[in-house]
Amino acid sequence: DQALAEADAIATGRRVLGLSTGMPSVDREIGGLENGGLYLLAGRPGSGKSTLGLQWAVDIARAGHGVLAISLEMTATALARRTLASMAKMPLRALRTGTHADYAVALIEARRELADLPFLIEDGGNRTVSQIMALARLAARRVPLELIVVDHMHIVSADDPKQPPTQQLTAISKGMKMLAKELNIPVL
Repeated sequence: DQALAEADAIATGRRVLGLSTGMPSVDREIGGLENGGLYLLAGRPGSGKSTLGLQWAVDIARAGHGVLAISLEMTATALARRTLASMAKMPLRALRTGTHADYAVALIEARRELADLPFLIEDGGNRTVSQIMALARLAARRVPLELIVVDHMHIVSADDPKQPPTQQLTAISKGMKMLAKELNIPVL
């Protein structure tokens, strides 16, 4: 009954199945990010996977949903820099090179908005699945989480580094899916 009621609500445009990514064209294709789901953004290096995932996370936080972004690749400062540049609609290089004066008003507004969002950023590489799960549980006590973004899965360390690489990746995927199901939220 619930599955049919959800399908009817989706068909009439009242909602998407899961959290809206903030991009209607993506939501039409995937139905949003469903609770308990594990979602993988894949692409070539430098193709914008981190930027897209971060944009979805910010849009979801803007809608009032708690988000935890775990960056294994970038520092929290670098991630915040990207987020501020995107929110201020300015080139990232302006912040990186100190030529951001022309964007001061937009940056101040973006910083104010970001500070008010239910958006947590954790950084630090070389985390295992178990450490990520513990970090997520701890964050869920501080903010009611509705999305976890892990950037990126290939950098997650296996709990058992002696396993062959294929088994390590399988264990990491399984751990991320278990986290999504345990907290009943999507993991990207």
